[in-house]
Amino acid sequence: MFFQVLSLHAFPVIVHAVLVPITYLAASNSSGAVCLDGSVPAYHLLPGASNSWHISLEGGGWCDSVVSCANRAKGHWGSSIYMQSPTGFAGSLSNDASVNPDFFNWTQVFVRYCDGASFTADVEEPLVLYFRGKRILRAVIDDLRSKGLSNATQVLLSGCSAGGLSTILHCNDVQSLLDPGVTLKCLSDAGFFINTSDPGGHYLMSKLYKDVVSLHKLENTLDQSCIGDSNGDATKCFFPEIMKAYVKPPLFLLNAAYDSWQLEHGLNLSRDSYNSCISYSSCPPVELLQGFRASMLDALSGGWSSLALYINACFTHCQATWDATWNIPKINDKASLPCRSPAQSVGDWYFERTAQPEQAIDCAYPCNPTCIQQA
Repeated sequence: MFFQVLSLHAFPVIVHAVLVPITYLAASNSSGAVCLDGSVPAYHLLPGASNSWHISLEGGGWCDSVVSCANRAKGHWGSSIYMQSPTGFAGSLSNDASVNPDFFNWTQVFVRYCDGASFTADVEEPLVLYFRGKRILRAVIDDLRSKGLSNATQVLLSGCSAGGLSTILHCNDVQSLLDPGVTLKCLSDAGFFINTSDPGGHYLMSKLYKDVVSLHKLENTLDQSCIGDSNGDATKCFFPEIMKAYVKPPLFLLNAAYDSWQLEHGLNLSRDSYNSCISYSSCPPVELLQGFRASMLDALSGGWSSLALYINACFTHCQATWDATWNIPKINDKASLPCRSPAQSVGDWYFERTAQPEQAIDCAYPCNPTCIQQA
């Protein structure tokens, strides 16, 4: 077992995760599906029901320059040589019915991330490094088909952070790689990165994404309909607020309204500056935080009735990853619905236990005492 301790205010929460060995895709060399450093890609597979598969895409940011990608290639986000094995499965990947009641007995797959551009690049000629993430994803799906995915009738594609963005960008692609008639639905966890400015007026995420798109030549691989509608601006189509309109299978967005990664990297707000907000003792940057929430809700708008939302008033990043954040936080934005956790809401959405996709949006800080504080 793997253990991690989070904290619910002052109370410890123990996470129990089953350890799953790694599988290397040695045959992928022939297709050119390789990590940044040329090593083979990899995934972790926990067998379960042959007709029900959950495929989760690892997150871990992006590299936006040759130097940052070269540094990335020296670690597990750029090379399978450094990947940990075994790794712990918890939260939405758990095989414990008390933790993951709707998906515990599914075949669970965790796809390792080693390309630096959310599995999106496909550059034929290496520029010292290999930008082949799109080939990696295809090679993994092909290999999984040989191991039983071809028997699937229902599939959940998910991911956290950069993997959550990958889920939005590749939901259509994965559908095309599955047999006709397979029910595919896509869950993006903490992958809704928004294009907003920091207090100094700098659009940090836009600058980052523009550099990623340029370096990895993503204008050739991102959704071409989106790029056409965006007058050729491929960077717009790397942002979920634009791409969500082009996703054809059902899509669920699970996100904190005060996403801790985006507060730091998009709003340029350090954790120390809002730590007191988490403990409810005081909140010096409350106007900045509420402005960020308003920007996120504005980016989520657009009239897509098929889009499911779970946006809670927590300071966190990636909630489907751990047992506690998958089960303990609750929101209740409608009097007719009981307070529900991410796990309950995602299960209700996937199995269509509600009349229409729920768009649950929490009240503004500091209304939710059930949030988990992540270290």
